[in-house]
Amino acid sequence: MIAQIISDFDVELIEEGKTMSFFAAQKKLLFHFVFLQKKLAYNEIDQIYLPRFEIANWLYRYFNEEGQSILNISSMGIFVEINMVIDLAHKFKDQRYRLDMTFKNETVCMGINDTSFGKSLLKDADLLRKVYKAAEGKDFLASVLKTIFDDYSETAVYETSELSLIQVAFEQRLIKSNKNWRHHSVISGLLKIEHETPSDAYPQLWGDIMATMPLVAIEKSCDCGSDACFFDLLNTAFTTFFKDADVVTNGTVDEEKVNLEFDRIWRGLPLKQKVLLTYLDQEFSNTPLLNLYILTPDCDIQEYLYKMTYPYQPDSEDDYFVRSSVSWVAYWLRM
Repeated sequence: MIAQIISDFDVELIEEGKTMSFFAAQKKLLFHFVFLQKKLAYNEIDQIYLPRFEIANWLYRYFNEEGQSILNISSMGIFVEINMVIDLAHKFKDQRYRLDMTFKNETVCMGINDTSFGKSLLKDADLLRKVYKAAEGKDFLASVLKTIFDDYSETAVYETSELSLIQVAFEQRLIKSNKNWRHHSVISGLLKIEHETPSDAYPQLWGDIMATMPLVAIEKSCDCGSDACFFDLLNTAFTTFFKDADVVTNGTVDEEKVNLEFDRIWRGLPLKQKVLLTYLDQEFSNTPLLNLYILTPDCDIQEYLYKMTYPYQPDSEDDYFVRSSVSWVAYWLRM
């Protein structure tokens, strides 16, 4: 099983334990973590993607004594803890540090220079150090914005922060390009204040807004019996965003009322959530309620991903496309 996972997922074995084995690999802009849990009757595989920038920024700040030794990601059903440990016991020869990674109450550890994956973490942290150094220059802000906006103007208003521009510059260096990485539209949307989809443009964004409304508004249950049934997620979105709305008239869903409610929801969303909903619509063309589920307080990304990737082989391109796209949305929401 170990050899098959290494081959199928193109990952490196970091540690093989009695109950869990841990694999990792560096992708273009993400780190890919695979966990193999050994249970009595079967083996269970979990996958998590985390942005290389998020980890590099944590390491950079830690090595510069500005940050914490622990990177704790506990949101939207993802619970991962990465701990940089000063290895006083010298478990790993000639190394001062080791990384402990905890997932589902299981902890695996590795020497920071012990694997190609560990070395890639250090390389990213060093690249980010160079970006932070470049950011000290007076022309840094304008030079990065010019690579994002073809219509860049010194008089335009941009919602910029040092961290967001640092991320852009770091990722541009990773892919050796200034444009056309997959989430470029989100980056530009988050940076430019004027980049708001008008409220009257929501029908195009929402697509078939009536597709799942009768199921959650009238039937209030689903008996399909499929493990990949989306009803619970759709119902969570409906009860969150439509809890005070009456969209049923004479036993049928009133499309005009639904349109008015979606318009109300859209106008009430902050810019970040509008940009991310637009991104989800472009990536998946899902039903509007399913996209809204991502914004609910009870959103469980792992459950959402399980259902979204149910038709695909876990090592397929389709599976990677879904997981990587959703991982970016989760990252931006927790930032």
